[in-house]
Amino acid sequence: MHPRIRQLAEQATTYYPATDTSGEFEIFDKEKFVESVILACADVAEGGPGCVCCTTGTSNWIKHYFGVEE
Repeated sequence: MHPRIRQLAEQATTYYPATDTSGEFEIFDKEKFVESVILACADVAEGGPGCVCCTTGTSNWIKHYFGVEE
């Protein structure tokens, strides 16, 4: 898995320590993960890291298409 994708997955995961009544566990928020991937794509389309030819219009279209706002 690409390090950036791994980082986004970690950011979408909440870890809970063990307590007297339960063991430790984690919850992966699929919606948060997908939204962060879409926002990352929009950032690249806006001219983020590695992109030298894209426009802000493309970034806005990606966010609008998926219904994600920053």
